[in-house]
Amino acid sequence: MDLSQVADRMRRDVEILASRPRHRGIPGSMEAARDYCIAAVERLGWQVTQLPFRSRPALLRTSDYGRKWWPAGAGGPIQGVNVIAHRGNPDGAVWLLAHLDSVHRSPGADDNASGVAVLLECARHDLGENVALVFTDSEEAGVLGSYYLARERIRPGLVINLESVGYFRDEPGTQRLIPELVLTQRDTVKHLRKEGLRGNFLLAAHRPNSAAAATTWHEHAINAGLRNVLVEDRRWNGGGQHITARVNPIGMNLDRSDHARFWRAQVPAMMITDTAPLRNHNYHTATDTPDTLDYSRMALLAETLTGAVPALRC
Repeated sequence: MDLSQVADRMRRDVEILASRPRHRGIPGSMEAARDYCIAAVERLGWQVTQLPFRSRPALLRTSDYGRKWWPAGAGGPIQGVNVIAHRGNPDGAVWLLAHLDSVHRSPGADDNASGVAVLLECARHDLGENVALVFTDSEEAGVLGSYYLARERIRPGLVINLESVGYFRDEPGTQRLIPELVLTQRDTVKHLRKEGLRGNFLLAAHRPNSAAAATTWHEHAINAGLRNVLVEDRRWNGGGQHITARVNPIGMNLDRSDHARFWRAQVPAMMITDTAPLRNHNYHTATDTPDTLDYSRMALLAETLTGAVPALRC
């Protein structure tokens, strides 16, 4: 794999996807982004299944407008379309997943054109028939797309969610920590502090039932020179997690993306992320632009996934 060419392709994908916000309130923006991704994977021989959904009205939901002063709101039904690209049967397959939408006020280069660009690069490789590429809708509106996707008859055997994977900082003190890590991951926190709290790694959050997949990817990443940290979420993994998560809120920051809907459905899942607002001051703002990303490290991520994913078993 020529990583410089991969990085250049990813930059072009991100520049196209993040030329404007991708949001249901901006006419044609989600359709254009979705059509771009569908055309790209179909040219590479992938079959595409589109799964439309329509939510119920809500008195309280996470706002997808990116207003820091009002992060929640009410509203009518939200319509969207989840897209699954596959070569074989996506039911029971490994799903590489990234959300396509952004908040209304941001072009969303890191969040999450970066994850989508990695999926589009993975589409260029022979991952086998047991792998599907999934582009979700309305993640920013309370992970709505994955909520409906996790309720579909088609179910994954394993989900690897790519959530904001393109922003890195090598300077000391550029990585903040969430309370969950400080309280439950003491060895990891000690290591990060020893390294100067530099925002130069990817974090992979997983549950015990996805630990083997996380370890496989971790080993490929280490061999490729891509710094990463594994975090195992040991909270209750059975039924009723929407209740137990609130009774025991430690760890809820790890729920802030599409993989959490599959955790609650008791599907093995993991999230790979650059930790987004814990290091990226452009998060959910107009300055989350393509020129802020590290395409060389994104290319390494694509390389590690194309090496690790075919070896995974559901």
